[in-house]
Amino acid sequence: MGLACSGVSAFVVFALVLAVTALAVMVVVARELLRNIRKLNASIRATNDRLAPLTQELQAELAVTATEVEALTRDVEAAVADRQQQARRRARRRKSRDSSRQR
Repeated sequence: MGLACSGVSAFVVFALVLAVTALAVMVVVARELLRNIRKLNASIRATNDRLAPLTQELQAELAVTATEVEALTRDVEAAVADRQQQARRRARRRKSRDSSRQR
């Protein structure tokens, strides 16, 4: 009975040592993870701070570009309308010339 009891006790002690070791490893891993998360957050904040002026500049450029595109679109639409009007005039002139020749 003494051997069986000491075998169980050794197993219990080994299980406890294993559990404490696993817990210690988990605590170390959790601390490292927390430290790395803090570093990552600091890096993200620093990157955001560096990119903020560039973002503002790009937004300003986008506004200017949008205005330029609107102006170009209006110019193109006006040019297309003008060409269509000229083409209609030419067609009318040709038609009136052709009809006057046939008479």
